[in-house]
Amino acid sequence: MNRRIAAGIVAIALVAISSPAAVFVVSTNADSGVGSFDQAIIDANTTPGPDDIHFNIGAGGPQIITTGPIPIITEEVVIDGTTQPGYSGTPIVTLDGDDTIGAELRIQSSSPSTIRGLVIIDMLGAGVRVENGGATISGNYIGVNASGGVADPNAGAGIEVRPNVDGTVIIGNVISANNGYGIYLHGTPGVEASDNNIVQGNIIGLDAQGINDLGNLSNGIGVDGGNSNRIGGTAAGEGNVISGNGGFGIRITATAGAVTTATGNIVQGNMIGTTGTGTSAVPNSNDGIALFGAQQTTIGGSAAGARNLISGNAGVGINLSGIVSGATSDTVIQGNLVGTDISGSGALPNSNAGISLAPVTNPAFLTRNQIGGPGPGEGNRIWFNLSDGIAVNGGIGNPIQGNSIDLNGGLGIDLSPDGATPNDPNDTDAGPNNLQNRPVITAITVTGSTTATATLNSTPARLFRIEFFSTAGDPSGFGEGGTFLGFTNATADASGNAAILATLPTVASGTLITATATDQTTQDTSEFSNAVAAVFVPPVLNVNNIAVAETDSGTTTADFTVTLSEPSSTDVTFQFSTSDGTAAAPGDYLTTTGSGTILAGETSTTVAVPVVGDTVIEPDETFTLTIANIVGATAGDVEGVATIVDDDAIAEIPTLTELLLAVMAALLAIAALAALRT
Repeated sequence: MNRRIAAGIVAIALVAISSPAAVFVVSTNADSGVGSFDQAIIDANTTPGPDDIHFNIGAGGPQIITTGPIPIITEEVVIDGTTQPGYSGTPIVTLDGDDTIGAELRIQSSSPSTIRGLVIIDMLGAGVRVENGGATISGNYIGVNASGGVADPNAGAGIEVRPNVDGTVIIGNVISANNGYGIYLHGTPGVEASDNNIVQGNIIGLDAQGINDLGNLSNGIGVDGGNSNRIGGTAAGEGNVISGNGGFGIRITATAGAVTTATGNIVQGNMIGTTGTGTSAVPNSNDGIALFGAQQTTIGGSAAGARNLISGNAGVGINLSGIVSGATSDTVIQGNLVGTDISGSGALPNSNAGISLAPVTNPAFLTRNQIGGPGPGEGNRIWFNLSDGIAVNGGIGNPIQGNSIDLNGGLGIDLSPDGATPNDPNDTDAGPNNLQNRPVITAITVTGSTTATATLNSTPARLFRIEFFSTAGDPSGFGEGGTFLGFTNATADASGNAAILATLPTVASGTLITATATDQTTQDTSEFSNAVAAVFVPPVLNVNNIAVAETDSGTTTADFTVTLSEPSSTDVTFQFSTSDGTAAAPGDYLTTTGSGTILAGETSTTVAVPVVGDTVIEPDETFTLTIANIVGATAGDVEGVATIVDDDAIAEIPTLTELLLAVMAALLAIAALAALRT
């Protein structure tokens, strides 16, 4: 995990392009006076232009500065702990506030200042408070000592960004054990919030190795009313580890009365509730991610690296709640692992539902929240959670598509927390997702592909997207949906009825199949349908009749075609033999026996029987090819008749008229010859 810190430091571009006006060197760990940290800040504040504060204390190596009250930073400055001799990737200069009044790094510069490579502990307020101008805060240990493994909390948040401050960059820090939030992007009702901040590559709530629990007392990250904040990212090292905290992992709230409304925030590439390896749980004490009135939030995504791992939390994995002052709407939740380890196959369950849409008094407060999607990589993997996979306890128009949902403690999708909801005629009832009726599967048959037949009774004259899934099964009998198999569209008639027929990839006989229905007008998705086991229906095997010319000598072949009514998912084998009809072996054809195979996915093969040629003038003759001992298909017409067509010419016999004419012609010729001689 130290590599994450070093990478964060390297990733930061220098705030100032030109050389600083001055470099002030901290050469003593005294609280004040020449060469002290306090004096360096005072000197930087009184020197126009951007400045640097470097460290060269003692003979180098680890140093502790017991700060007492710290002057407020009022001019742009880079405070760079990495300049202390002996620095090798982790902080070795400690600023210890000793819980003294006024001990707090407060930034009020009009242009962004930088805090880099320091240990910041025992401040009476926040470790770092950004009150103006923005800042870059990178590569620090905030709330833990220089070992990275021992708690030494600040009294407030690790980092607090005040409501009127935008554009703070927080990268590659360890922010743990603090008595407030890990990171607090503050909002004040009716005033302002903090927008366009970047939080990447941090460890929030664990030790520097990303293993042991050193949770912040409150939420890992709190966003109050802020817009367009990015938590994590898609590139390597940009994701945060947010685990072990005493509240939510991430809490995004539309602050009542705030000028901004928590719109357009992005959460990608993070591990929330697990170690930094993603193999063990370190629970946040509440939900992994909670949205309260937030809008247009992106959680995950289909792009490589966008996926969040949200597992092991003591509450819900992702919780969406409406509030009186605003709607949680237009959330996009895609590509995430919820309840699994980083491999997607091991169980690290959230203690409640994987994803929950919480109860609301007004359904409009929870709407257009998309969980999964129809495109590649958009589905979430929601497995092993101790309650429902997805609990839609409030809101309408929330599509749930293309996800892998299985082996959860409750239903895969639960519309209202009451177990499987019965269908009602023409779907006139109301409730979460309008209690959209589920399909009813009538049969699943498998040959070369899988054919699903089902029905849906719902709102008349509506188009529905019907998605099919295989599942490990559910005690309710209504299944979950572990593997997305495909979809078809179906339109309900004027009576609200739709017949559904779908061709899906081949599954093994006995596989349980379920389905959901999503109203394409309202975007409401149903619970999963009844689970029906796939039944293997073998294809039918037939052999054809053929005709073949005999020829005058040698042999030719009679080529029989053995066919299947449709492809099979396994090889089909059979045996064959010939028998005489009016043709007799070996004079007319050669006795032939053997075995044949139609390969999986194919529909035919050929059996060749040698036919013996001669010049004997004779009638057409026949023999039979019989198919027996078929494995993998059922017998249809299994006797093929070959007709040997005789092609030997018979001399023509002249008619009486033709004979008389020939005799007369001969006599005339003789008479003419005699006349010439006389």
